[in-house]
Amino acid sequence: MRLSQLSLMCVFAVATAQAQLPVPAQPAAPATEPAPAAAPEKPAEPAKAVAEPETGAVTALDRLVEASQQSSMWPLCRSQSDRMSVMRDKALTNSADASPVSDRYVITTLAGPVDMVRFFNMAKLVSRGSNRYQVLVREWEREGGPAYMARRTAPGTTDCRPDDLPSNALGALFGELIKAEERNLDFDLVPRLKKFFSKLEPVSDEIVKQFSHETLVLGLTPSSSRDEIRASRECFTAAPLYLIPVVAPERKVAIPNAIAALKTAGLELRRERGQLIVLEPVGAPMRASNVVEPTFPTQVLTPRTSAPQAVPVE
Repeated sequence: MRLSQLSLMCVFAVATAQAQLPVPAQPAAPATEPAPAAAPEKPAEPAKAVAEPETGAVTALDRLVEASQQSSMWPLCRSQSDRMSVMRDKALTNSADASPVSDRYVITTLAGPVDMVRFFNMAKLVSRGSNRYQVLVREWEREGGPAYMARRTAPGTTDCRPDDLPSNALGALFGELIKAEERNLDFDLVPRLKKFFSKLEPVSDEIVKQFSHETLVLGLTPSSSRDEIRASRECFTAAPLYLIPVVAPERKVAIPNAIAALKTAGLELRRERGQLIVLEPVGAPMRASNVVEPTFPTQVLTPRTSAPQAVPVE
């Protein structure tokens, strides 16, 4: 199957299952000869769960944390951003395009692929005091967002991938959440990090190894068209790659798109200077800049509001 068209449908479906009631057995009629014993009813086989990780399954996040804590640099850290620097450096030692996906990425059910180098880069900046929204706007501009929105870039020349801006937005949000603990070395960063990711539902190694980097990080298949390949490098919003059809297909009815997936994780996509580049907890107060139109080129297009979607290879 090919990459689905970009969509922002916010229709939520709820999958329900009906319990099967056992039929009461009828008493046997009297007979002169004993009736042969009925064969024991074969128990129904439980439905086979598709791509469901076992409890406590090991993920890339687990290995990244373990490697960082075992690093000789970990005891030397004097702030939370120092600790995140160690984790960022560990993530950076892994390939950015290996198949199966390397430990540079944490593949999640609800927020797609998260590039941990980008995640910790943004988290460090915000934890140290940088304004989260300004940082995200600056990164969007650095990726070429203004030129792309103004159609000043030639087709195929941009390289903003599906994981780039979502990873930035998630990292910046995490940095905001721990900013108050930046200099508190008694604060244990790791449990907070794991709690943050638990809501995104990291995918187990068992599932991740079944798919290529192109599928889980870029949302492509071997049969993807040129247009689909180009679109995978023109992802200028923080809407994540919709991976549920691949990693949890049994949930695609209940969670039909990337925006619904974010909501399931307790997050929603917000604008900053007119661009959908911010992730906030559901119900967080709206900022004034969330509704301000962009101030760069006057001929800006309507911002892309849909998210790329990965589809399973059949």
